[in-house]
Amino acid sequence: MTVAGESEPSVDVATERLESPRSAPEGVETYLLNLTVYGAALGTHAFPPSIETVALSSQRELLTHPEEEKVLEGHLPDHLALHPMPEPLPSELRAKPRFLSIRKQLDENVYEATTVFAPDDRYTFSDTAFPWSSVGRVDTVNGWSSGAMVGPRHLLTASHAIVWNSDGTAGWVKFTPSYFDGSEPFGVAWGQTAYFEVQVDPPTIEGDEGRHDYVVVVLDRRIGDLTGWMGSRTYSDSWDGGTKKERNFSNVRQRTRRAMVDAATRLVREGASPSVTEVADAAGVSRATAYRYFPTQESLLAEVIVPDLETALAAEALPDDLENRFGAAFTTLWSSDLANEAALRTVLRPGLERPPGESVEREEEASSIRAGRRVRWLRNALEPARERMDEESFERLVAAMCLCVGIESLVVLRDVCGLEAKDAEEVARWAAFTLLRGSVGESESADGERFGRHGQDAL
Repeated sequence: MTVAGESEPSVDVATERLESPRSAPEGVETYLLNLTVYGAALGTHAFPPSIETVALSSQRELLTHPEEEKVLEGHLPDHLALHPMPEPLPSELRAKPRFLSIRKQLDENVYEATTVFAPDDRYTFSDTAFPWSSVGRVDTVNGWSSGAMVGPRHLLTASHAIVWNSDGTAGWVKFTPSYFDGSEPFGVAWGQTAYFEVQVDPPTIEGDEGRHDYVVVVLDRRIGDLTGWMGSRTYSDSWDGGTKKERNFSNVRQRTRRAMVDAATRLVREGASPSVTEVADAAGVSRATAYRYFPTQESLLAEVIVPDLETALAAEALPDDLENRFGAAFTTLWSSDLANEAALRTVLRPGLERPPGESVEREEEASSIRAGRRVRWLRNALEPARERMDEESFERLVAAMCLCVGIESLVVLRDVCGLEAKDAEEVARWAAFTLLRGSVGESESADGERFGRHGQDAL
């Protein structure tokens, strides 16, 4: 129980003996504990804290040391009986189901978090003998699932049962072993740390997520001393029976990626600057899965904007002569900037927030719209000028041209100078060709070639 209060609350406990046909076994009475909390802030929510998370590699060495193997053994407490099969549910505890399960058709190799693989021979029980004492209900921020004790403080449950927070923590976890119909025969324990390989986000389990759909939650107390624990073994492929390990999930991954790119493209063309979660929701993809494909908003937007530019600015797509070649590239870049202005302004923001002089990390560059692509595109567009000037002058020209194209130029001309889009493009074009003419003129005689239709004459 968590309560809010301006000072530390105090508690009084009163007991009341209950008479009920659904009572405890013969010789044991049932009591209701009434707690009175003093000093609580009534009407104020108090939530359990988030828990720490630790990511594990899916490739780890097997445990072979005898002491390590001993730690992984199960434990049957002396105070518990052993029932390899749970006892049938007493008739007085049976209740008629009120809802029927409604299943929907899913894509191949995609499963719901509630999928049960055949044969389904489950039945309801309330047995609290070992090992059923170590199995129980896992409550989280957005619902509940099941889990089992594998160590004195170590709860094994599904990754899709955990709420994965964007700040690297996980939502609170409460474990109630042998939970049945509101009864908590061993009390409860709260999670402190969650160890995981993959953060699976329901409702679907896609691709090979099922291979890693588990976590170990370290609890706040050794509740396993009361319930016992099952221990654990090193995983073996022989357990699979060949059902999933031979499947090819490449098509699933391709469809997932394509769905996200299509959704992002649609939103960008509508003038939006969608986040990864917004695109995931629009594409019907779980958020955790989306972040594995696109870890940042910029990497996702790059997938939308960059491919079209790469095609249009490829060497074979541009004219051969300098004037028309650069003019065509300039027009392509400015058209893209105007069409994707909202998205590009979002991409620009992290660069403005970076401390002065701090360079972009290589990992960030790899998936960035601003990953030196503009420099590469301009070098390609200005390639014919390389033969007409020395290398230092050529690189200086490329650097100067970076001031005339891109979202930064658009922001300055529209926000600072107050120009409309068409006027901003004309000013930028004039500046770019003035730079080009001046740079070439420094390296050639005053009788240089006249600029073509995409160049200065086009203004």
